Amino acid sequence: MSCVSLFAVALLLAACTSSGSQPEARPGAASSPISTPDGQVTTFVGSTPAGAEILSALGLDRAGPPELIEWTLALQGSERSGSFDLRLVYGRAAQGSPGLASGPAQDRRQGTWTSTTLPDNTRRVLRLSDAVDLVQLSPDVLHVLTSERDLMVGDGGWSYTLNREASAEPIPDDGVVSSQPDMSYRILPLSTGAETFGVFEGRTPCQGIADLIAIEPPENCVKVKWRITLNQDAQTSKPTSYRIEGSLHRQNAREGTWSRIRGTSDDPKASVIRLGAAAGESELDLLVGDDGVLFVLDESGKPLVGHALYSYSLNRRASG
Repeated sequence: MSCVSLFAVALLLAACTSSGSQPEARPGAASSPISTPDGQVTTFVGSTPAGAEILSALGLDRAGPPELIEWTLALQGSERSGSFDLRLVYGRAAQGSPGLASGPAQDRRQGTWTSTTLPDNTRRVLRLSDAVDLVQLSPDVLHVLTSERDLMVGDGGWSYTLNREASAEPIPDDGVVSSQPDMSYRILPLSTGAETFGVFEGRTPCQGIADLIAIEPPENCVKVKWRITLNQDAQTSKPTSYRIEGSLHRQNAREGTWSRIRGTSDDPKASVIRLGAAAGESELDLLVGDDGVLFVLDESGKPLVGHALYSYSLNRRASG
């Protein structure tokens, strides 16, 4: 995917550098500079899977094996370079509640970050020395890149997305988290074949998305599980119908038609999937990060900001 850059912290925050030859850039969502007063630290937080590629990239111990990584990334610097402090806590996921089980491992590293903007691309990338590259989807949302500069694809539990702490959706207090209601739901067999454009899954925070689509969430709702199936015409590949299954649609799936639109408030070239309004709920726009990851957009067309536990990104499900 695009090698984009992320503008600095302390004045801007930006991103990417490339060692060796630069990969060909692909069109993507525009990124505004992340602007803060000089000398101020900007912090991003998130929880991601502990997949083999990220463990290798970060050089983390695979014993366990770990399932979840909790990130705290503090950035400081000038327009195109600066310092970072990355704290990682990782291990087995807790059962029945968000976060890690007892006895997690910890890792801390400090170094420098650098950034650049490719002339043929609208995204920015932040490169952390001896760590990972992160693409900037907005001043408030970063996403981990693979070594090939694609967006790293998560799973049905977590995404490789980090959220700016100062803009994050509030996390419910511990009492609410511990009393999360039963969020089980009906689900159909996984759709495959030429009439299926893609199936995307994930968990997101609850309140922000419920407000966005105008639905009343269950009491003490902390997270929402999603499966979005996008169908297409088998001959023309034109969009046809969609189905949303998940914990906000426990008894009956939301179904409607979808379309592709071009442009967001930040980037006229961005690719967006629009799920049409249905069953009294508002339409929902999803930014196409690349083939593997979608990001929920707010009413102003910017990626919705999650928090330290969950992000508003969905991952393509492998068929089968």
